[in-house]
Amino acid sequence: MNKRISLCVLGIGKHYIKNIKPAILKSNKFEIKKEINTNTKKFKFKNINLKKILEDKIDAVYISTPSHTHHKFILAALECDKHIICEKPFVSNYTNFAKIVDLAKKKNLLIFECFMYRFHPVFYKLQRLISEKKFGNIKYAISYFNIPNIFPNHRYSQKPGQGFFFDTAVYPLSLCNHLFKIKPNKIKIKYNRVIKEKRNDRRGCLFLNSKYLDLFLFWGENLKYK
Repeated sequence: MNKRISLCVLGIGKHYIKNIKPAILKSNKFEIKKEINTNTKKFKFKNINLKKILEDKIDAVYISTPSHTHHKFILAALECDKHIICEKPFVSNYTNFAKIVDLAKKKNLLIFECFMYRFHPVFYKLQRLISEKKFGNIKYAISYFNIPNIFPNHRYSQKPGQGFFFDTAVYPLSLCNHLFKIKPNKIKIKYNRVIKEKRNDRRGCLFLNSKYLDLFLFWGENLKYK
């Protein structure tokens, strides 16, 4: 039997406890060696030393922290020569992403962004139908990701890298990227920023246009789950 991949989990919030941990425990591919609560003072600084935590017995780091902290934990774990599995969105700006990719390539380490829907049987079937052209040549696609009101929640925060764009718009964007792999000629973004008397991206829409395909993407909160 092949050796199971040993994990150190950074961030043990509700999503991890309810959804991720049960899946890991059912798997014969992974084992959890450590769980670290990153919501403490020593982890809130930019310079993080994980060397004492990520000893040689750890193969990969699973990052399940708030999105605006992802890049600093990813870079710190890569410096410790560990593979990365990270919740979406991986990062919130290109500069941080470029640093991560360069370091991962330099160290020959895997980096993986988590989207649970990608491994659902329905998504596999949809991929197959499109690749086999069961619907002919698709001219346009519409994708939604709506969620009910969840105020108060970290998604209402005004910190860089947080908000509903990074938490919900990433789903229709990711979906269309994996289904069609297009490079759009132009992108139009429109979103409503006012929520609970605070400046935030409550909901919005995206239009992506390429030579052969148009994509219409919608996201937002205080709507029926869709």
